[in-house]
Amino acid sequence: MDWQGWFALGLSGAALLLMSSGRFAPHMVMMGVLVVLSVSGLISPEQALAGFSNTGLITVVALFVVASGIHHSGGVDLLVRHLLRSPKTVRSAQAASPCRCPCSVVS
Repeated sequence: MDWQGWFALGLSGAALLLMSSGRFAPHMVMMGVLVVLSVSGLISPEQALAGFSNTGLITVVALFVVASGIHHSGGVDLLVRHLLRSPKTVRSAQAASPCRCPCSVVS
């Protein structure tokens, strides 16, 4: 294996360690890896930016924006309060859950 392979393997291991430590946000670690790979010349700038044109990635990012808006607006809390109706215990919350049947089949 050439030095490029060892470099990429070491960079992948470092990224895994950094993300699993929980000290750094995964998106920042991955962006750092992308920058290091791009600056080192292992990938071209076109290759580095090619993934951002993927429609699947754009869809996931859009859903993150929608989920964040619902969470910050209090929509999730409203829905949970309506569905669970202030349970006293965890067991009563699980019993009141609308997805208790599919969950019991899966577990």
